[in-house]
Amino acid sequence: MFNDKFKLTDMVIQRRKTMTSDILPELGAETKLVGTNDKGEFEFRIGSNYETVAIKPKFKVGEVVAVAQSYETVYNNTSLIRVNLREYMFNKYAGTTPWNNKMYVRPDLMPHQIRIEKVICERLQEISDEDCIKEGILKQPFNDFPEDMYLPYQNCKEEEVKYTPRYAFAELINKIFGKDTWEKNPYRIGYEFTLIK
Repeated sequence: MFNDKFKLTDMVIQRRKTMTSDILPELGAETKLVGTNDKGEFEFRIGSNYETVAIKPKFKVGEVVAVAQSYETVYNNTSLIRVNLREYMFNKYAGTTPWNNKMYVRPDLMPHQIRIEKVICERLQEISDEDCIKEGILKQPFNDFPEDMYLPYQNCKEEEVKYTPRYAFAELINKIFGKDTWEKNPYRIGYEFTLIK
């Protein structure tokens, strides 16, 4: 599920966003990633007593996942689905919660899918400029700035425009996950994906 407030779903469909991050909760002081186990879980050592915690990624490489959109959004884009499916969607869901809320939609009715290509785990501030661009950070001219700037999302405010992809990504992360998330530097699981449908 991609954040619609910042038009991230649209960017996925436009193939301008090919990675997403899942921020992990704080596990404790002096947490360190030590690797992956045979189940594909990321293992962390917490503190000096060598206690370990394993966290399973939400998705695995090769998995195909539906891109959630509200039924109303899908219904209004007549090029996305067959006429009989549009009628079914309207007759069954118009006026219900999933009509306007993509949290409750059926994956099999979604017109777009992504395939997970790579799963990584790292501290948030370890993200590369290249991966920031994959996260949907936009490089483009902005107002009267003498060079291209990095926008954390479409239609952002001038004070949110940054000189580097990482600063723009920090702005976006703090908007989505809460103030000072970037500064706290939690671990993130990054999912690189390809739009396949």
